[in-house]
Amino acid sequence: MVHPQYPQYPQVPVVPPYPQYGPYSPPPRPKRAVWPYVVGVVALVIVLVGGAVAAFFGYRALREDPCDSVVAAATRSVTTIFSMEQGVTEEQLLGRVRDTTTVSGYRKVAPALTQTLAAFGPTAGVNAVVVRASTITCAGDTATVRTTVRSTVSGAGSSPSSTVVMRVDMGRENGRWLADEFTLESSK
Repeated sequence: MVHPQYPQYPQVPVVPPYPQYGPYSPPPRPKRAVWPYVVGVVALVIVLVGGAVAAFFGYRALREDPCDSVVAAATRSVTTIFSMEQGVTEEQLLGRVRDTTTVSGYRKVAPALTQTLAAFGPTAGVNAVVVRASTITCAGDTATVRTTVRSTVSGAGSSPSSTVVMRVDMGRENGRWLADEFTLESSK
């Protein structure tokens, strides 16, 4: 039956004005950046490793005994003071000595080294090697080390090698061990 007011139109399938989707799904979430998380984790690891390293060295510094390094310092002082290469000047030699001795130690040893350098002359060289060193006493900022030194002279008027045993009194200044006095105990 056809309604009198409405003419009959041909049957056309109804097409919705919007595309058909399947069942409802929420819109996709925007991708989150991953790099802030990576940077945060890396920063955390760096802080933890840095703290562990600082704790390790802090603990070692608290535990370190200054007497542990006195033998090495005495060996360095003896080698520096009693070795001279050929052609060394007085200023060069005394400059090295100043770095390894206390002020009073420098005043005691500098005149003797100047005389030794003048006696050997610029063509001679002395090589002093500490073959044995041991701590005799160590308390606070003073220590005494016994060293056995073998020295050889090269150049004009050279003599065979000699071995001496000397006692080195050390003083600690500004955290460094410095030689204060040298006492000859025996010579071979």
